[in-house]
Amino acid sequence: MNKKNGTLLRVPAKCAATLIFAFLFLFSFYGEALAVRAQAERLTEEGIKLFQLGKYSEAETKFSSAIGEDGSYATSYYYMAQIYEQRNNHDEALSYIKKALSNVPHEELYKSYVCEINNNMAIEAIKNNNIDRAYKLYYSNLETLPYHLPTYNRLAALSIKKGDYNDALMQCNKALEKASSIPPTIRFDSNEQAMLHTHMAICFFELKNYSRAINEIEVAKNTKDSSYVQKYYKKIMSDDNPVVSELKKAEAAFEAGDMKVARAGYEKVISLYPNSKTAVEKLSIMDKQVRIEDMVTEADKLAANNQIEEAIEKYNQVLSVDPTRVVLKDKIKELKTKAEQIQKQAAASIRGKSTAKTDSVDIDAKLRQLIEKSQTNVNPDQVYEIDRKSTRLNS
Repeated sequence: MNKKNGTLLRVPAKCAATLIFAFLFLFSFYGEALAVRAQAERLTEEGIKLFQLGKYSEAETKFSSAIGEDGSYATSYYYMAQIYEQRNNHDEALSYIKKALSNVPHEELYKSYVCEINNNMAIEAIKNNNIDRAYKLYYSNLETLPYHLPTYNRLAALSIKKGDYNDALMQCNKALEKASSIPPTIRFDSNEQAMLHTHMAICFFELKNYSRAINEIEVAKNTKDSSYVQKYYKKIMSDDNPVVSELKKAEAAFEAGDMKVARAGYEKVISLYPNSKTAVEKLSIMDKQVRIEDMVTEADKLAANNQIEEAIEKYNQVLSVDPTRVVLKDKIKELKTKAEQIQKQAAASIRGKSTAKTDSVDIDAKLRQLIEKSQTNVNPDQVYEIDRKSTRLNS
């Protein structure tokens, strides 16, 4: 039993020694790995600073040293890929970026750079009239990153070049649909956003949807007013666009005072491009002018019918809308003067009638007085005698 106990005591001792040795080994290995990674990070940081200063050869040396220290540090490969891509050495650049991805396979930034290299190779393929290779590279990108905006832009450009504007629009719409899935670590240049809307503007213009064409090119211009955007902005906003040509005609008519032609022109512009601020504003001005003229006409009729108070009120309404019509102030003064004259005439007429009535009353009173007086002074018998004499003479 003691022997057994002795055996039992020796086994744990061996295990403990093994565990301690393994722990020390792992600690030593892990510590060494940390030191190696720290050295690779330091060299890479130094290389990045040189890269940003444009000292690419010196930066390459640093990145190579970092890779030599720690072959699993992906950042060094990523910058090495950029150095070789600047030299148009696409194959070597792809080799380095794929090594970076082998260490961090889900890094979206590295995948995006693969797409960028492929796009550069596609451009060269197009220059060499190898369109099929370009398409293969583009579709390979979309398998890698379904939201890669620059690739959609280049596919749209190819379709526009072929005159297939519907396909180009489809590529642009796909880019817009996938935009919501772009991770925050990926930021495409504003030029790409402006280019997307420019391509849409070109397509709508060629498909004679002038309203959408103007809207899209305005968005592109506000996003990034690049030379590429300006090139197509000038085309879309030229006289080749019926919206622009009709608006110019309408403006000329408006300035000349031909409101009938101007209105027809602005209404046509609105039918083609409902968002035309100029046309909407001018039509509003013209509608206001028509309303004012109608009010003036109504006021003139009231004044002609001697409805003076109503006419004055209507003229004042016009002035509240359009204070520049100072001539109406003179009309209001004339009407007020006329109203005063009418009031005076009315007052005089009332006074004349009153005097005539008073005189008539006085005459009647005097007649009654005379009759009463004559009846009082004559003897009734004499009156009787006079009547008898008159009777005899008549017979």
